[in-house]
Amino acid sequence: MRVPRSGHAHIASGVDDLCLMKTTQSGFSGFIVDEYTTLQPVGGPGSANPDRIMCTELSANWEYCSGVMPSDGFKVTNAAILQTLLDVWGGDPQQGIYSKSVQQTAYRIATAILDNFPCIDAVTLTTPNIHHYRHELEPFGLENPNIVFQVRRTTPVVNLA
Repeated sequence: MRVPRSGHAHIASGVDDLCLMKTTQSGFSGFIVDEYTTLQPVGGPGSANPDRIMCTELSANWEYCSGVMPSDGFKVTNAAILQTLLDVWGGDPQQGIYSKSVQQTAYRIATAILDNFPCIDAVTLTTPNIHHYRHELEPFGLENPNIVFQVRRTTPVVNLA
């Protein structure tokens, strides 16, 4: 909460270090490929690799509209926003939803929060990619039937207001 000398208090809420993972219906495709591209597309139509592990330790912050109280109160609204975040990440429990990338999914989460909660003025999501790449063991004379992965991190941020 920030309270200025004049005007309304500014109230924000959120979660930090929420570990989220998708092990199916996620990829990284649809980007421009040219002679300098080293990253291979994963997932999407015609891909040799149908899925990738999509993982992040998400930090989400949302700011309430100045001078506006949520109709259900802050506790209920915060819980509903968190549930929206989880529902959009995974999609329908029976069918899921395809995710092109962590960035595309973060954008979908932020817009769902803004669309469904008129008392929210802005959403900031920090979604470090925690990459799980199949580790190439063949150069060592070993097979890896998709059970050994190496992990790398990068940090994209989505900020919508």
